Amino acid sequence: IGFVPVSDVVAYRKEGLTIPSFTAPTDLVIRPLLMEDIPALVAMEAAAFEPRWRHSADDLYLAWRHSLCFTVATQDYLPVAFQFSTGGDGDNAHLSRMTVHPHSQGRGIGAALLANALDNYRSQNIKRVTLNTQSDNSVSRRLYERFGFQATGFSYPVWSYFPTRHPVV
Repeated sequence: IGFVPVSDVVAYRKEGLTIPSFTAPTDLVIRPLLMEDIPALVAMEAAAFEPRWRHSADDLYLAWRHSLCFTVATQDYLPVAFQFSTGGDGDNAHLSRMTVHPHSQGRGIGAALLANALDNYRSQNIKRVTLNTQSDNSVSRRLYERFGFQATGFSYPVWSYFPTRHPVV
């Protein structure tokens, strides 16, 4: 009927909250979300993801309202990355989203943000964490695996429909 597979979403899980060594920029500040950050986070989403994966301002506001933690990483007072997590049942957390602006990737910001989230979980007596990422996102998969996340074996395909455009006569 015209749908084609374009990616797979892969599930990961981490037991315990150990954090490997990493190097973060010395001027990086990680703090809770401020409402005035949301426009910058929407722009970051647009820079980092194709439309199917982007969150709108309304999405981010709702995510904040339902989050276990929502933090923003800044440099020179400007947002360069963010994450939000939801609580699962019992002592579980789910890292729902982690976005690092493409211009800031490869500098240890994602590692610092993930380590901060794990510390936050620890303070809330969380013992295990889950997350999902795309199978073709090798950068995020490498980071999560370095932090001890393991693929669960569960994945699901993402399908898209690309309608053929016919010229208007």
